[in-house]
Amino acid sequence: MEHARTLSLDAQATSRTDALAHLFLLLAHAFSYPTHERARWLTSQSFLLQAIDLSELVALESDSLFDAALRFNDAAMQDAESRAHSLRVEHTRLFYSMPRIIPLVGTRWVQSGGSLAARQSERAVVDALFRDLGLRVQQGKHEPADHIVCELDYAAYVTAAEYQAWKGQDAASAHDWISLRNSFVNMHLADTAFGIAQAISKASTNAHLLFHAALLEAVVESCLPA
Repeated sequence: MEHARTLSLDAQATSRTDALAHLFLLLAHAFSYPTHERARWLTSQSFLLQAIDLSELVALESDSLFDAALRFNDAAMQDAESRAHSLRVEHTRLFYSMPRIIPLVGTRWVQSGGSLAARQSERAVVDALFRDLGLRVQQGKHEPADHIVCELDYAAYVTAAEYQAWKGQDAASAHDWISLRNSFVNMHLADTAFGIAQAISKASTNAHLLFHAALLEAVVESCLPA
């Protein structure tokens, strides 16, 4: 998404809000179609350690995430080339082969009161939210606005803006960004993320993808009211 990936995953997070923004961006990478190089990273111990460090800063509490991390760590001992190949094959099988086993778009998952018309309008509603902030899907990309990657990019952008507001001691703006993120997560991202994560847990045995799904669920759940 243009103007959304202003964060660098190479920069060290310094607060809970900063770490949350990094986690959203990390997940956007995890659910993008993996090139071979990216697949090597997404299945590596360095990826796992980065995710764990950020999760500790955000104070994520999830037994399923811990269990998935242990299985990821065991699988990361495999040869890097075979790990990368297996993840790419699984992405293709679940997300890109026809018919789609697991759709990655909110139109499929957001319940919006159960109304068919409301579900069909989900993409337009999310697109309008992006345009309100001057955001749009990157040129050359084919994902619609309600694709999980675009929604995670949006959440990363809004959370990074909150972090910058706190850093500038602008509490009023920070609370505005918090309200915007929480509303977006509650009304759009949560149903999409939970639907995808739970579908992956039922359809896949790939330890790396199962960790990505567990991380997605834990991060989004941390943004919902207790």
